Amino acid sequence: MEVPEIIKTEFDAFRDLAAKLEITDKKNNTIKLIIGDALQTIDKLPDNSFDRVFFDPFSPGKQPEMWSEEIFQQIFEKMKTAAKLSTYSCAKWIRTNMINTGFTVLDGPKIGRKSPATIAIK
Repeated sequence: MEVPEIIKTEFDAFRDLAAKLEITDKKNNTIKLIIGDALQTIDKLPDNSFDRVFFDPFSPGKQPEMWSEEIFQQIFEKMKTAAKLSTYSCAKWIRTNMINTGFTVLDGPKIGRKSPATIAIK
């Protein structure tokens, strides 16, 4: 991933900090922030290991490859049974890609807009 020179120092510092960030609470819930190109990073993650996925790439118009059936299939494989994915998009073709992958798709909350978010359950 190429980082513009103007923000390289800050990006490198944030990436190094995020690599060390792993929070576990008293109920054994863990939040881990992974920095990197999702298309390259996802293959390195273990299958059946995530309870929740917050999916927040750039818009489908700017980054359509992140909204493909292939990426949803990869995410699906990384999620545990009954795990949930949430995203801001509710575009029909994106929801269709999720359904074709095996997700059950539901409306999420409407936050500051007319259309609902999307919740996808494995």
